[in-house]
Amino acid sequence: MMSEHSGNRESIAERMFVPAPGLETVASRFSQRDSAPESRSTDPLPIPLHRPRPPAADIPRDHLGPFKAAVTAIEVITQAPAALGLQSVLATASLSTQALADVETLSGNAPLSLYCLSIAASGERKSTADKLALQAVRDDSEQRLADYE
Repeated sequence: MMSEHSGNRESIAERMFVPAPGLETVASRFSQRDSAPESRSTDPLPIPLHRPRPPAADIPRDHLGPFKAAVTAIEVITQAPAALGLQSVLATASLSTQALADVETLSGNAPLSLYCLSIAASGERKSTADKLALQAVRDDSEQRLADYE
């Protein structure tokens, strides 16, 4: 038994669907491509979902102050961009000083923090730069643990 709502489903779908401008062109292109397998090789490559990243800007080496030696050492040892080494050194300095001050927020006091995000391809030595920058923190933690025991 058919209900009064089960009528012609295609006509219901057509009434509910409002095509976007140009959709007919896209739909016809897909139907042509699917019907002729030899035309697949002539289709253009898909458009990437993201733009290429520009190269990193040079860091102001003359204004690094006490961080200059550490940034240069990380850059020389790892062959990573100086900006990556600078971020690792700044994150380590932030970690080292976090317990010294708080910042007042709308919801009360919170630790003074610096959040860093590295956008780099695999193999660009992000972890290596962080390990080198954090080595003094690790050494201090090990010494404090040894003193405690």
